[in-house]
Amino acid sequence: MAQHSLPQIDRIRKEEGEILEVSWNFCLVSREGEVEKLEGFYPTLWFFKRLPTAVVADYITEMTGALLKNRYFVFSHTENYNLKILDLSQRKLVKTIQRKYKKVCYQPDRPKDERPGFKTLDVPRAYFNDIQKIFARDDKILVLTSTVDRKKGFLVDVFDADGNYLDNFYLPLHLKIRLSELARYPLDIRGDTLLMIEKDDNGNIFLVKYRMLFI
Repeated sequence: MAQHSLPQIDRIRKEEGEILEVSWNFCLVSREGEVEKLEGFYPTLWFFKRLPTAVVADYITEMTGALLKNRYFVFSHTENYNLKILDLSQRKLVKTIQRKYKKVCYQPDRPKDERPGFKTLDVPRAYFNDIQKIFARDDKILVLTSTVDRKKGFLVDVFDADGNYLDNFYLPLHLKIRLSELARYPLDIRGDTLLMIEKDDNGNIFLVKYRMLFI
């Protein structure tokens, strides 16, 4: 289980908004419901802006991760290509994996008039986060990155359970999902199956299964 601190929104003073740190920590929950808090705090960054009657916010960095071999939690919480592996049996961080990565420049790709009546919060960022999502398949770590090939799709890096880089492949979802919404888009990989939410032309929502043959 993961939990995060409450942002100190009372510290927002600047009219243009401020970046605040939100700290995450992990807990183990027994079958009996007993909670054991693990050591370590892992910060993410959020952008907050105060309005006359409310506070609006959006993430800059986000906590993303996956359970590997029912023992390790592989996660990322920064803008950079930085993977961390938490050994749940030893209850400690056992490895950090860094990889050279060509950053992808950030540009909003949602038309401002797409949602009439809604205001878009302009988040102060220069690049997309290197890592968008993390999946675990058998004893492999799959890292969905911000790299997009217009013909092939989103680049996915593959690591073994020890964190050694093995290979990569492209996930052809770029025509269905914008890069700006990829990190929070409801999709998952289970074995050889990709599960994701799709909409038809009438706005009806479906859970769709794809069989993956290339990993």
